[in-house]
Amino acid sequence: PPTESMLTERVHPDDSEKVQKALQEHLQGGVTPFDVEFRIRSKSGGYLWIWARGQSLRDAAGQSRRMSGSFQDITQRKQAEEELKKYRDHLEELVETRTAKLKSINTKLEAANKELEVFSYTVSHDLRTPLAPIMGYAEMLKDKYSHLLDGHAIAMLSEITVQGGKMLTLMKDLLALAQVEHLKAPDKPVPSGEVCLNVLDNLNKEFVGGTGLVHLKGCLPPVRIPRSLLAQVFANLIGNGLRYAGSEGGPIEVKGERRGNRVRFSVSDHGPGIPFEEQLRIFEVFYRGATESKTPGSGVGLAIVAKIARHFGGKAWVEDTPGGGCTFHVEFFDNDREEPGD
Repeated sequence: PPTESMLTERVHPDDSEKVQKALQEHLQGGVTPFDVEFRIRSKSGGYLWIWARGQSLRDAAGQSRRMSGSFQDITQRKQAEEELKKYRDHLEELVETRTAKLKSINTKLEAANKELEVFSYTVSHDLRTPLAPIMGYAEMLKDKYSHLLDGHAIAMLSEITVQGGKMLTLMKDLLALAQVEHLKAPDKPVPSGEVCLNVLDNLNKEFVGGTGLVHLKGCLPPVRIPRSLLAQVFANLIGNGLRYAGSEGGPIEVKGERRGNRVRFSVSDHGPGIPFEEQLRIFEVFYRGATESKTPGSGVGLAIVAKIARHFGGKAWVEDTPGGGCTFHVEFFDNDREEPGD
């Protein structure tokens, strides 16, 4: 049976003070039972974990006369707890190591993205400068010296102008892509319907009469996205519908809705659609599917839409339109009380 010597002579040195303190507090009139876990030396010389509980029986004066209780061997439980602690510590160490690596990778990615943005901006800006005189001289040669040139030479000059125009469009789109992350959400919501109507006026210059095919389905919800970026979203999505679906695709429908702290805009056409295997890549920079190879475009427009969506806590994706064609969706985080987050 347990004896006082077990609580004084055989207790592990590291636990002795704890056991003696708990015992004295209980014997000196403490109302709480004696309850302590400690290590004690066994007959073999090793140590066991013991859970000791006891209660003093006191006389009329309140003095402790005897103590009854129990000792329970909890060695296995303690060993299991120790193993769990080792695993937990090891897991925490692994998490800290992985977190540090991820932070390092994210820092490098952010730096690389900034360098890429600066590079894109610089290259796009610098390349536009010599393009203007190249195209101007080609037009000048065609206008002033056409009487000295044969049809083949005039056609080549016209091709220079056409290809220069394509390059200018590409440079403009690359500049837009590089500048997306420099614009912040405005303090007040932007009227989406008004922006969309302005975009349609501009598109009507490129697609003469074509914007009559575009139908706004209901009121578009206002959203806290910079007006210039929202205009790019509508211009790219509606422009794609007019460009790839055209009059053969029937009406192009634009609608929007608010879902809690999310605002979603959708543009549907009824043209040839996009194969499923291409839908997964359609938002990549410079990617142009088989159905787009004969249609003018820089291959950057949808990448701009996707980047704008990501920058404001959302996403962009495409689905098949019921009955044929495709529907582009773009969703933004929009909450006056919170900032965008993943």
